[in-house]
Amino acid sequence: MIGSLIAGQMVDRIGSKPLLIGSAILYGFAGGSGFVLDFLFAILGGRALLGLAVAGIMVVRLLTLIYASALLMQVVFYLIPVQMPFYLQQTTGADATRSGLAIAFSTLFSALASMNYGRIKRQLSHISILALALGLMGLGYIGIGLVGSYWLILAVLIPAGCGLGLLMPNLNVWTATEVPDSLRGRALGGLTTFFFLGQFLSPIVSQPISSVIGLTATYGLAGVVLAVLSSILWTSRKQVCRLVQSSLGQA
Repeated sequence: MIGSLIAGQMVDRIGSKPLLIGSAILYGFAGGSGFVLDFLFAILGGRALLGLAVAGIMVVRLLTLIYASALLMQVVFYLIPVQMPFYLQQTTGADATRSGLAIAFSTLFSALASMNYGRIKRQLSHISILALALGLMGLGYIGIGLVGSYWLILAVLIPAGCGLGLLMPNLNVWTATEVPDSLRGRALGGLTTFFFLGQFLSPIVSQPISSVIGLTATYGLAGVVLAVLSSILWTSRKQVCRLVQSSLGQA
């Protein structure tokens, strides 16, 4: 995501050829860094440089949208496995077993939604499914912030789980169908990187917020953000696809 933004600025300043050459050189060094580095943060730095290189090679606005969606999705989703046990204990007095059941319940509906992605894709476009998925997750997280009963929390975890289950295959399929064959593996690798980066960043982002406004408001705020983004995407589907230069986003 960050690399795509930087690359978009640089291509306007220095032209596509110098950017392509520089990105190709960086790609070679960053791609091979994993063979010689044995320190975790150094390896992560190498992966970050590799992401910048891929963005410079592709300069595809679509990946900015897809990678940003993947990052946001994981940051928000991991509020459930990371923070939900504490939240349930505070609000309902749930023990570890019931907390584990709640997390598994959400994951179950993610799996069910993913299994039915093909059927839904036949009816809706990529951009529409992205908006729908964010809306379902937003509905679930707003619900978590509003209800105070364990069983009601289980109920609102259903749309949250379904949204995640639709979002993950949609982003993967959208990337695979639009990116050229020669760059598809790297683009999908970048998508996976942003999935894991979101998981890594989730507690770092959520903990300071929840310590100030509380977990209830944190879940509600996350839900409102997702709902607003969903509304924007749904009402501006054509404009968004045109902006990110997606030829198949509405197909």
